[in-house]
Amino acid sequence: MKEVKLNSRNIRDAISRIEKMDLSKISKEDLRKVLGSLMSGYKVQAPQFEAGLDIFRARVCEKPDTVGKCSYPPKQYVKERGRANDVNQSIFYGSNYRGVPLFELRCEPGDKIALSHWRTTQPLVLNHIGFTEETEEKLGSKRSLPEIYNFVKRTNNFNDLNEMVHEYLGFMFSKPLDGEEDQAYYKLTSTISDMMMQSEHINGLMFPTNQMFGNAENIILKPEYVEQSMDFISVEYIEVISREGATYEINSLDSATREDAGILQWSGRPLQWTIEQPGALYRFEYQASGIWIAKDLEGNILNPS
Repeated sequence: MKEVKLNSRNIRDAISRIEKMDLSKISKEDLRKVLGSLMSGYKVQAPQFEAGLDIFRARVCEKPDTVGKCSYPPKQYVKERGRANDVNQSIFYGSNYRGVPLFELRCEPGDKIALSHWRTTQPLVLNHIGFTEETEEKLGSKRSLPEIYNFVKRTNNFNDLNEMVHEYLGFMFSKPLDGEEDQAYYKLTSTISDMMMQSEHINGLMFPTNQMFGNAENIILKPEYVEQSMDFISVEYIEVISREGATYEINSLDSATREDAGILQWSGRPLQWTIEQPGALYRFEYQASGIWIAKDLEGNILNPS
C-alpha cells in the first residue's frame, strides 16, 4: 500500500475551514471530511500498557445496585455530547488517578458519588491527544506535557508537518469549555475522538485532564474493551463534604468489592484490608494512581474488601 503523506496545503486549508465553520450547523459527515483532509498522513506512536493498569471512574448518583451502573452508560441513555462521545454513543470515561473523576464531574458539597476502581486484564493500546506545550500553558499544568512520555516526543519527531497537526489537534481537543457552546463544540471534539480511535487495534484514547489542570490523564475506552478486558475491583459510595481549590474533603459512606451475577454486595463500611492470618506480613506501596496497594511476600496484590 502506498504511503500517504501529510500535505501542507491540505493542512492549511483544513485549519482555515475549521476556524470559520459554524459548528452548530455543520454535519458530522462534513466535519469528518474536513478533519480527514487535516489528518491524512498523520502518524502517531501509540503506547501499549500491560495488563494490571488501574483505572477509576465516578458517577454522581444514588447508590448503584449493579456493577453495570458503575460502568459506561447504555447508548440509549446518552442524551448529550461529551468531549469524546456523541449522542447515543457509549464511552467509558475514566482516569489513571483516583482523584480526577471528582474534578471532571465538577462535584460540589453534598454530592454523593459512586467511585469505582477497575483493572485491565489484557494489554491496552491507547491513542493520545493534547500533550502539547500550548495545552500545558492553557491548563496551568505542573508537568511538561510534550516531554512527559516518549511516545509523545516520537510523535512530534516524525516531521514538522506531523508536529503541526499534533499541536493543532491538541489545541482543538483540549479547549476549556463552560457554557452553552459546549454541545456545539463537542461535535468537533467527539468527531476527533472517533477518528483517533478508528482502528480495531486501538482500545481507547488518553489526554490530559482539563479540570485537574493537566496533572493526570483522562482515559476513555471502547465498551468492547471494558467488557472483555477489565475487572471490577471495588466501588466506594462517598459524599463530598467540601472543596477548597484543588482539594476535596470526602466522607466514605459504604463500599462494595463483591458482586453476585452483577449485583453489588455492599459492606456497610469503607474499604479496608483484612488480615486473614495472624502475624501475616504485607508490603504496602503507594501508586502514581493515588492509591496504596498491598502485596503479600510473594508479590501477589491483595485488594481491600
